[in-house]
Amino acid sequence: MNQKYAAEAQELMKKGDKKLKGGIFSGIFSSKGERAEQALDCYKAAAAKFKLSDMWDEAAEAYIKCAKCEEASDGTSVGEYYQEAANMKKRTDKHECIVLLKQAVEFYQHQDRQGTAGKIQKQIAEIYEQEGEMENAMASYQEASKIFSLETNSTSDFLNMKIKVADFQSEEPTTYNQAIIAYEEIGKKYSENKLTQGIAGNIFFKSLLLSLATGDYIGAQNHIEDYMNVCPPFTNTRQAKLINKLIECFETNNIEEFSQQCFEYNQIIPLDRWQLRVLNQAKEHLNKGVNPLGLGNDNQENNLDAGL
Repeated sequence: MNQKYAAEAQELMKKGDKKLKGGIFSGIFSSKGERAEQALDCYKAAAAKFKLSDMWDEAAEAYIKCAKCEEASDGTSVGEYYQEAANMKKRTDKHECIVLLKQAVEFYQHQDRQGTAGKIQKQIAEIYEQEGEMENAMASYQEASKIFSLETNSTSDFLNMKIKVADFQSEEPTTYNQAIIAYEEIGKKYSENKLTQGIAGNIFFKSLLLSLATGDYIGAQNHIEDYMNVCPPFTNTRQAKLINKLIECFETNNIEEFSQQCFEYNQIIPLDRWQLRVLNQAKEHLNKGVNPLGLGNDNQENNLDAGL
C-alpha cells in the first residue's frame, strides 16, 4: 500500500463529504445538484488514488459515492460508476460485486439501454458460473436473454444467452425436455438466415441427441423430419445421417450397429465429452431393450468412449 496516495485519498473523501454536506450558506449560493457535482470530482480523484494504493474496497466506496452524486445531479454516468465500483469489489468480494452490477443493470434498464444492461447481466451470470453457483448462473443467463430480447439489435446476444441456458438444462436428465424444446426454438431461429443455417444444424443435432438420450427415438424421428424441412442444408450433414442411422438402431434394437455408427462418425468428426455422455445414455436404452422413461446413468459414460 502506498501510504502517500492512501492519505491523499482519505483527505479527498473528507473534502467530498464536506462539499456534499455544504456549509451554512450553501443552501443560498448553491443547489444540491451543484454540491453533488463538486463532491463528485473529489470522490473520482480519491478512487484513482485508492487504486494506486491497491485499496480496492475503499476505491469501490469512492465510486459508489460518485454514483450517488451523479444520481443527485441527474447525470447519465451512474451505471458506469457502479460498474467501476463492481470492478473494484470483484477483487475482494464477488457477491458484493454482483450487487453493484445489478444496480448498474437497473439504471441502464431505466434508461432504456437494454443492450448495455444485458451485457452486464451476462457478466453477473459469468461470475456465478465461475464461482460454481450454477442455479444462480442459469437464472442470470435467463434474465440476460429476457433483457436482450427487448433490444432489436441484440438478436445474436439473445440467442447466445438462450443457448447457455439450454446447455445448463442439458446437463441434468430432469431438464432434458426443456433443453430439447429450447434447442429446437434456437435452431429454427438460426434457420431463418442462410448464413447461420450451419449453426442451426449443430443446435438441432444437440436437440436430437437429447431425444435419443431419453429413449424417445420416435420423437427424434419426428423432430429430424421437421428440422430438415425448416433447414434443408441440414439434411445432408453427417450429423443428420448419424441420427437417422441411430434411429434405425433403436427400431431394430441393434446395439452393435449403434456402437459401430458412433465409431465411424467419431473417426471423421470427434465426439466431445457432452456428446459421448448423451450417446451412452441413449445406448443404455438399447441395453435394456425397451423404451423407458428413465435415463441412463452417468457412470456408463465410458462405455462408448472405450469403443471409440
